[in-house]
Amino acid sequence: MAKKVYTADSVSMAWHFRNVLEQHGISSVVKNDNLYSAGGELPLNECMPEVWVEHALYAEYAKEIIQLIENYEIEGEVNGFASVAVKLISPALIFVGTAVIKLRNNLKVCVFLIGFSPSLVFADECVVLLHGLARISNSMGELESKLSRAGFSVTNVEYPSLKHGIETLSAEAVGQGIQGCLKKHSESIHFVTHSLGGILVRHYFEKQSLSKLGRVVMLGPPNQGTKLVDRLMGFPGFSLLGPTASRLGTSPDSILHKLGPVSYEVGVIAGRRNITPMGYFWLGRPNDGIVTVESTRVEGMSDHIILPVTHTFMMRNNKVIDHTINFLKFGRFIRNDKNN
Repeated sequence: MAKKVYTADSVSMAWHFRNVLEQHGISSVVKNDNLYSAGGELPLNECMPEVWVEHALYAEYAKEIIQLIENYEIEGEVNGFASVAVKLISPALIFVGTAVIKLRNNLKVCVFLIGFSPSLVFADECVVLLHGLARISNSMGELESKLSRAGFSVTNVEYPSLKHGIETLSAEAVGQGIQGCLKKHSESIHFVTHSLGGILVRHYFEKQSLSKLGRVVMLGPPNQGTKLVDRLMGFPGFSLLGPTASRLGTSPDSILHKLGPVSYEVGVIAGRRNITPMGYFWLGRPNDGIVTVESTRVEGMSDHIILPVTHTFMMRNNKVIDHTINFLKFGRFIRNDKNN
């Protein structure tokens, strides 16, 4: 859903801010630029050029960027500097500006332009990303990028999912993510997981607690196991998936039956698009090719939504990412989306 973030005094200023937002990954448009010349014939408030972001989730971040640049331009004019100089380097100033905004809020942010990498920027809210079985952290790269643009600090954990059992992976991967966020002095630690990653989070918090725990979004988690494991366990080569894979089935000895309800805020995104023969013949419908929609549910979850995505690529889907950000910010998925 689009949202207005700025009303400009001129068409050129509107396009300037639109271009800055685009350079920082925020899709935006200029409206009323063709009506500006009609001032005097139409009410003034109906013909002023406006900048709109294409998704409301980025509205507050966009407003901060615009406000920051305006403040710098005013400062520059007062001190005798040409505001055009600020416009030329405005993309770089976003890093300074982000720091200035956060520095007013208890010195939470370090700045790129004074010698720190953008990845070291501190934020009040940190998100730990945990990939799935036989995947690597790069598979969560799109999420990492867009969560950062939405104002979150991100710790994208890579762990050896094929080498160890769930107990070891849970302690190492979740623990590593928490430590990464604590080093950034984050006040709240969220989790976004894909497939096995969600099971690791559940296993960890069965016995551990975290005072800074925020919200958890699970993408395609096999919370009740998957019958694909039951079917494939006897096939040659299945052991290559490591000691964890065999414990993700639906048999009575599956570790999933030993995990209790979640007692923290959890939002689950399930896929309903299958493109594999195995999903067609061996799984109940609907499913995402690996996990059925019903199997993604977990007792105690706060919200659940079904989207037309596959298990393998759901974490790169823009709609999935938008819903994820919405849940992390507000504790619910987007319910007015006609394409759910």
